[in-house]
Amino acid sequence: MIFSDLQFKLNSNLKNILGKRVSDKYVIIECDDWGSQRMPSSDTFDYLTKKGLDINDGRYNLYDSLENPEDLEALFFTLKKYQGSDGSSPVFTAFTSLTNPDFIKIKMDNFNNYHYYNLDKSYDLFSNSKRMRELWRQGVSDGIFVPQLHGREHIAVQFWLKQLKKNNQDLLDGFEKGFVFVKDKTVSQTIRNFRAELYYENDQQKEFIRKKLFDAIVLFKEYFGFNATAFAATNGIFDSDFEQVLVESGVSYLASPLFPKKETGKSRYDGLIRKFGQIGASGMIYYLRNCAFEPNGPEYKGIEQTLQQVEAAFRWDKPAVISTHRVNFVGGLSVKNRESGLNELKKLLSAILITWPDVKFTTVELLCKKESIGS
Repeated sequence: MIFSDLQFKLNSNLKNILGKRVSDKYVIIECDDWGSQRMPSSDTFDYLTKKGLDINDGRYNLYDSLENPEDLEALFFTLKKYQGSDGSSPVFTAFTSLTNPDFIKIKMDNFNNYHYYNLDKSYDLFSNSKRMRELWRQGVSDGIFVPQLHGREHIAVQFWLKQLKKNNQDLLDGFEKGFVFVKDKTVSQTIRNFRAELYYENDQQKEFIRKKLFDAIVLFKEYFGFNATAFAATNGIFDSDFEQVLVESGVSYLASPLFPKKETGKSRYDGLIRKFGQIGASGMIYYLRNCAFEPNGPEYKGIEQTLQQVEAAFRWDKPAVISTHRVNFVGGLSVKNRESGLNELKKLLSAILITWPDVKFTTVELLCKKESIGS
């Protein structure tokens, strides 16, 4: 226990040593997986479990589903309760996927091609697209819920379709219930549940992904009315060869781990170390998420570890960039899950403001512009 605590503290500090320094104490909250449909319903979960399908993916298949108006309303109400030293409320940067599978068209096409619903149609299927558009606009206008790009869909579609075409019965059973993420042990471990959208194994697959990124950028602007400026790859799998596609489309900021994972099926790492404010050959500005907050995660024991990570970031004059996921804050499958996640968020925000009353809440884009990082 003592050794693991020391290792945690050491890692929390090491990731902050290199890179640009900032002048004030900033907290940035980045939340992944918005827009993506995970588990359609609790009935679907129960049905697939009884059939013996391997859908044991911890909290995600139990609690994660497409966000609904009640989720956003509850989150916004929570965020507006708090203010940093400059009067700004905490802001969620919501990394969003823009489509979900059109299961009917995919089946009619004999699994030869991928067909999708956009966000409006996705919301119509599960809640209320008009109200969801209103809430997205409200979140942006209030400066508390700002979308950025996560991808076109949170699915490795080439590999999923290939396995469906092979008549993989477990995948077909999930498909019939509108569920994608059945584990398949016959594919690479990286995409065993088909979540890593940018994974590829050959040049043809790589080109397909490049086109998907262009699609995602266009769909993002169509829905939100402005260009995405930041990108976080699904499951952290990203090839730097894709940076140019993003940069040419107006994306300037890339969330990157300290040691970037490439995972092309041939090589795992780019062999680089990334640091906050570093500028790549493409002109992309890299930043690290140096804190984590996963209140319904299996190892969560309270807000203390997140606070230690925030403290480490401030010690090295770095912004505290807190990574989290939608699954912590949605209630479509369990209202108690949403309530619990928001209660823990309240504890975290209160503790941050008490411990560092001079803190300011912002986004990576606004911070880099204010601190002239990348200019």
